[in-house]
Amino acid sequence: MRILAFLAKGVLFVLVLIHFILPFTPANPHPELRIKIASLVLGSLFLTLGIRSLIRPRSNLIAGLVLLLIVYAVSAVSGASPITEGWPIKIMFACLLAAGIVSVHNQTNVPTVT
Repeated sequence: MRILAFLAKGVLFVLVLIHFILPFTPANPHPELRIKIASLVLGSLFLTLGIRSLIRPRSNLIAGLVLLLIVYAVSAVSGASPITEGWPIKIMFACLLAAGIVSVHNQTNVPTVT
C-alpha cells in the first residue's frame, strides 16, 4: 500500500514538470503570455502540494486531486483542452491520487496491537 502513496506523490511532481516545461516547448507552443503565467502558477501550486505531501500526505494529496479536477474542468469548459484529449493519462493521474489518499488514510488508521 505504501507504493500507492509514493506514486500519488510522484504524480504531483510530474504535474509540476508538465506545467513548468510543456508550455515552453515546440511540441505545445503557447504564444499568449497569460497561458504561460497560468501554467507557471499551476506548476507552483502542484510543487507546493508535492513538497507538503512529504510532511502531511493526506490533506495535500486531497488538495492535489481537487486542484487537478478543477484544472481538468476549467480546461474542458474553456475549450483549451477537450476532456477527451489525453484521457488515459488524465484518468491515471486522478486514480493514482485517489488511491494514494486511500492508502495514506489506511496507513494512519491501522490499529496497533499492544
